[in-house]
Amino acid sequence: MADSTNKFLFLAVLSVLILVGLALPKGFDISDEGLYVLLAHPLQENNAGIFNYDLFFKGFYQCTGIHFGIIGLRILRLISYVVAALAFSFFWKNIVEEKGLSFKIAMISFLGISAGYGFLPSSLSYNSLSVCLTGLWLACVSFKTKSPLLKVLVLGLILGLLVYVKVTTALLLGLISVSILIYEDKKSISSLILLFVPFVVLELAFFLFLDTFSTLRMIQGLEFTVSRPDYGFLILVKHTFFGFFWCFLVFLSTLILKKISPNPRINLGITVFILVLIFIQTRITEEWNHIFLLIMPLIFGVLVHSKLTALTLSSRKYWVLLLLFLPFILHFGSNVYWLRLGIHYWIFWCLAAMIWLDEVYPFAEKYLVYFISFSSLILVLNGLWLSPFAQKSSWKATEKWEYLPGKSIFLTPQQVFQLKAIKNQMPDESPSTVLAAYRIPGIPYLLGKTIPISPGFWDKTQLENYFPKGIQESVLLYYPLDELPAGEYGKIILIPDFDE
Repeated sequence: MADSTNKFLFLAVLSVLILVGLALPKGFDISDEGLYVLLAHPLQENNAGIFNYDLFFKGFYQCTGIHFGIIGLRILRLISYVVAALAFSFFWKNIVEEKGLSFKIAMISFLGISAGYGFLPSSLSYNSLSVCLTGLWLACVSFKTKSPLLKVLVLGLILGLLVYVKVTTALLLGLISVSILIYEDKKSISSLILLFVPFVVLELAFFLFLDTFSTLRMIQGLEFTVSRPDYGFLILVKHTFFGFFWCFLVFLSTLILKKISPNPRINLGITVFILVLIFIQTRITEEWNHIFLLIMPLIFGVLVHSKLTALTLSSRKYWVLLLLFLPFILHFGSNVYWLRLGIHYWIFWCLAAMIWLDEVYPFAEKYLVYFISFSSLILVLNGLWLSPFAQKSSWKATEKWEYLPGKSIFLTPQQVFQLKAIKNQMPDESPSTVLAAYRIPGIPYLLGKTIPISPGFWDKTQLENYFPKGIQESVLLYYPLDELPAGEYGKIILIPDFDE
């Protein structure tokens, strides 16, 4: 690539780093981000949890006494993105068979991953962790080595870590790993038992030091999780399938138009018109970042029609196919609409397009680089500053709030006023835990408290499962999105809209 393109990439990466860095102490989302930070709280209970990476934070706290707060978790996410970008660069080296790591691909990968700041809060979460671990998985599974057993063990470690983050992703990538190891690396079935060794070791370590482990938690919570209406199997399939359907519709329309009309300008105009119609049809919330997801199938539709594709991409087509389907594989198991959450997985389509162009149209790579760079900058600027998830614009967060000794964050003056009002309603000798319902786990966290049993209660069914007779021993912070289950409660504090 030309030096000018590399300089542009460097400036784009630097701009993203500045935007992320300046936003580190700004704002806080009391719903999803409240859940993220409580999962990292060393004293927070997580009985029957479906996300169990909190065990690592609890273990780390026992060993070091270090508790990662809001800013710490945001820094950890940024660091994990840098590590993942290097992993994607290593993956590129493996399949393109370059001699060294490509700094260009590392920068493109970082920008692609950073698009995830466009949706949901900026603290480290199971969504960002699953993408980063999948980057490490790609680097490992594509690596040719003379030490096959070591490769199996490292793959097992990555998949084991994914179990704590998102078990459905771990299972699906585990099946793909076994297929690749058997058919490409000629591994025997018996040698694949080593894949389970790292996870078993981790589980034993947590059992010995923390008296709990993820398998026990998941068994305890399985019956309740599958009984929740928003986690029904058909609902989960529907969320993923409709994302695939709309993207495939864009892809298919591009293919059909190229076959029907020889005029590229007419094709482009009609395709863009169809793209806009689909974007409007699928915009079910105020968010608009899925336009960047819908543009990618358009690009793939143009590329797949090229006669050069069939001739030159044969040795890499399986990796490209894997990258194309990874966003749907990683999403499965989420109860969020794919076109909302999919921006976190945009990096895989960016890499697929780069691999494709590298073989078919290398002269056109710079245009994709510009597109990825500008898109990432727009998404980061909007997601962290202009319209952060469930918050006011970040520059309105001007008042400092100390939520734990030595740990603070900047919030809006109105939010600080509300927190002080809630704090004044708390009993003089309030316990260290307070119950919070619904979807407000961040309120107890900002008050220096934890939540009993679970780090978050999202609906009446969930609360009723853990507290069928109510709870008198704890203060209840109540945001009335749903009715309270029948039962007896102690002091109830009504929570107003926190972002107003």
